[in-house]
Amino acid sequence: MSKFVVVPEAPKPLRAGEYVIERPNFVEEIRENMSKAPRGNKTATGFLRSIAGAIGDKYDKELTAWTVKTHNYEGRHYANEYELSAIVCEMLRASYPSIFKKYVDFKIRNRPMNVKVIYYVGDWTETTPFFDNGIDSIALKDIEAELGAKAKKPLTKNVEDADQKSASV
Repeated sequence: MSKFVVVPEAPKPLRAGEYVIERPNFVEEIRENMSKAPRGNKTATGFLRSIAGAIGDKYDKELTAWTVKTHNYEGRHYANEYELSAIVCEMLRASYPSIFKKYVDFKIRNRPMNVKVIYYVGDWTETTPFFDNGIDSIALKDIEAELGAKAKKPLTKNVEDADQKSASV
């Protein structure tokens, strides 16, 4: 059974049985639609609609290109895809805030097999999808025990018995 912990920064490197879910930023969908970006690194309605449509196709079929109000975000300048991500997140928070929970829910449901600990880089207020999927929280100090890195107990009694039997033979 998987457990999750909220952390300010993802641990590196990850060990076997660990998985990271970042705060939703939709950079992957933005990269898919960068060929539709207008010149001059400014947002346009059609470009923002194509990003919203890609996000909706992947995470929530009810979110379409026409669900969000893109005209409020037209003409904003951005330097890179992360600044554009901030604009897209602001747009989605205003028009379709449930997409953030559905993003986390999608990442939880599509995690690799045999994941024991999920690191969520975000706020506690955004963790309801974990509980909805039956995943309990865990403290940072209990991660080692959850991953099975427990210290082995010494076999004192059995070793002494084996030494006595081998000595008598």
